[in-house]
Amino acid sequence: MKKSILSALAIAGFAAMSNAGAAQLTDITSYSAGDMLIGITSSGASASSPGASQNLIINIGSNLNALNGGYFDISSALNSNFGTNWATLSGGSQLKWGLISASYNGDDDIYTAFASTPFNNSSVTLGTDPFNYNSFGALANMVDNVATGFTSGSKAGGASFIAAANSSSWTKGGTLDGTPDDAFGFFAGGVTSLYSPNAGNGQNWLDVYTTVNGGGNSTFSYVNTIGLESNGKITVVPEPSTYALIGFGALLLIVAYRRSNA
Repeated sequence: MKKSILSALAIAGFAAMSNAGAAQLTDITSYSAGDMLIGITSSGASASSPGASQNLIINIGSNLNALNGGYFDISSALNSNFGTNWATLSGGSQLKWGLISASYNGDDDIYTAFASTPFNNSSVTLGTDPFNYNSFGALANMVDNVATGFTSGSKAGGASFIAAANSSSWTKGGTLDGTPDDAFGFFAGGVTSLYSPNAGNGQNWLDVYTTVNGGGNSTFSYVNTIGLESNGKITVVPEPSTYALIGFGALLLIVAYRRSNA
């Protein structure tokens, strides 16, 4: 409950500030182990659904915090693949998106993994690590597969266009036992989220969690919230308590100012 309230405060504050002073970040066109990959696909099974024949894979680098105060603009890739009305698609044409990352630190038993899940997914319990050794191995294999697709795909800025039928696409590369990329099998409720045309200000959000395992001792924690806006910008909200504290501090300053002028 506390996280939900703080998240709401953070996003409300961030939405008001996201276009003020934000800088566009340089597109990342190559892949290095540990980079975070975002996949955007059509939710429709019909071949006529916009973009159903192709996936988009975007590399936002190795550190989500690097996005704080900046953004990646993937509007051209979204417009090309899904049409200029991609943000308002609904029903079987609605888009879905998610984030995955995995890396080893020189030892198979020491690893770091990241995965997204729909905003405020009530199925996620902090302190309960869903990334057991076997599931991490599966995730790492899928990340490697999708990274191959990103590297070999047709680039448009920092995004790769990958045929949905390609074994290294987000759709095919992100499967467990033949299950579509919906979930990657690590969270109840999934890794991916539908892009809702009815979301506030056209901003859709995913919560990102990480696990670090060292010698069998793992820690699982919330990292931050990543957003895809209707203008095609990918941005990050820092850990919600940060913005909550900023907002509280600003409120205290306003109260002090008013009292001094009373």
